[in-house]
Amino acid sequence: MKRLSVIVLFIFTGWNLIAQDVHHSQFNSSLFMYNPAMTGQNQKYFTAGLNYRNQWNVYKTFSFFMDKSICQDFLDRDKWGIGLFFFNDKAGDGDLKTTEAALSSSYSKCLNADQSLFFSLGASVGWVSKSISYDNLQFLSQYTGLTYDPTLPPDLSGAGNSSNYVDFNGGCLLDYHPFSKTGFSLGYSLNHINKPIYTFMNTDQHLPWKSVFHGSISTKINRSLEMEPFIYYSKQEASDELLIGAQFSFLISKLEYHSKHPTKNIVKYITLRRKDKEDFYFLSGAMVRTTPFRDFVAFIGFDYNKYYFTISYDANINTGKEIIKRRSGIEFSFIKKLPLNNKLKKCNNFD
Repeated sequence: MKRLSVIVLFIFTGWNLIAQDVHHSQFNSSLFMYNPAMTGQNQKYFTAGLNYRNQWNVYKTFSFFMDKSICQDFLDRDKWGIGLFFFNDKAGDGDLKTTEAALSSSYSKCLNADQSLFFSLGASVGWVSKSISYDNLQFLSQYTGLTYDPTLPPDLSGAGNSSNYVDFNGGCLLDYHPFSKTGFSLGYSLNHINKPIYTFMNTDQHLPWKSVFHGSISTKINRSLEMEPFIYYSKQEASDELLIGAQFSFLISKLEYHSKHPTKNIVKYITLRRKDKEDFYFLSGAMVRTTPFRDFVAFIGFDYNKYYFTISYDANINTGKEIIKRRSGIEFSFIKKLPLNNKLKKCNNFD
């Protein structure tokens, strides 16, 4: 009990609650939430998605996002992406709630004649609202030295129950697809550029910068298998997070029915183009989170007719810290891609 009270006191005496930045294991489902330069990178589709995460049954995060690319005549081979996202996070006994709504935009410059190399810059601005309830929290002022006495008043001098601020973020991206079956992507973003005041106390404490690095290599191994290893690293003062993993996409068989020859009905593996509405891809993969906790994350899902669904499970494999040992998290992601009807110039599109 004393440890819990100390933690609560620590929160209200100036700690910035760095860990409360939006957090997903399936970060690559909505990467422009972390790097605005990723906004609207696909020129073929308007993309909308939902994500829900429950970590340790303590952190519960819901997010919604959408983005599209505008490739008008005056842009020539370049791209302009716009998007928006919303998320709501609820954490802990104090019902710490974080809500953000943000607009994002990016501009991608084509750097070569065959349109295989793009450099993008992006920015986003969001309105963030935080609130907290003190009803279920315990404070040192309610600790007599031997026992906890809930009848004693909590020491809330100078503490408020809400905080609002505007948040600015920026990022860049290098996207290179030298071959039809291989592509590389490398990005960096700086979050909280304006260092907004973030506290429930009457102090001028500022939210520190958060740097995010991410990269991936997509390659088509054969006619039915694609692989994409990826890496994600974020750092915010003394807090950091590293995720390393890979996703595999398997083209599943298609049933061909022969009405005149029922005995010839077979399940046949064939290669289909992405634009074929009967495509069905089975998705699977895994990643390891090495900091701040040691987690193994496995996920499965499908990609069918521009519907994308994945479910992931975080299993904590930490062996030393009992406070997080055997804790787990589950996450769902759903994305729908809607074809754009506007007439586009020929330019690379990366699904």
